[in-house]
Amino acid sequence: MKAALYARFSTDKQSEASIADQFRVAERLAGRHGFTVETQFSDAAISGGTTQRPGYQRMLAAARRHEFDVIVAEDTSRLWRTLAEQSPRLAELSDLGIAVITADLDTR
Repeated sequence: MKAALYARFSTDKQSEASIADQFRVAERLAGRHGFTVETQFSDAAISGGTTQRPGYQRMLAAARRHEFDVIVAEDTSRLWRTLAEQSPRLAELSDLGIAVITADLDTR
């Protein structure tokens, strides 16, 4: 399965290394599941409580174009901070045939 990785941190007080650290965790998770990492998306210093994240929106657009089969992130809080966004997005991704894998979620 082709995987897209996503990483994010919330404030400018956090380290840029946070994204690299999250990608390392997601790469290990993808490897454990036998996924091939195709692409990475990230957002720096933007809350997960908003959908107005350029990397997140690019990832969703790529998902809608079926560029990958699974999204891998360190945990769900990197992708979503609100159920109001999480629930419809999981439903949309499921309809697209795209799974979401994190340390705390596996939608396969």
